[in-house]
Amino acid sequence: MVLVLDRPRHEQGIAAIRAAGARVRLIPHGDVSAALLAVTERSPVDLLWASAARRRGSFSAAAVKCLGGQLLGGLLAAR
Repeated sequence: MVLVLDRPRHEQGIAAIRAAGARVRLIPHGDVSAALLAVTERSPVDLLWASAARRRGSFSAAAVKCLGGQLLGGLLAAR
């Protein structure tokens, strides 16, 4: 299962995830807590797919690292 923030900017990503055969669960907010679900052993969540502000991304990365998980990400230049 892939958690994705329910935002118009994620429509193409959601379509690609579903085309790959994964289940998608849309969430209205909570990308930091969703990142923790992705690294929690008993959680049905396998992956969080999101584009977040730097601060929330940094919080997520720190929390995930503390739990022994990995965060794959990149920075995009602002236009």
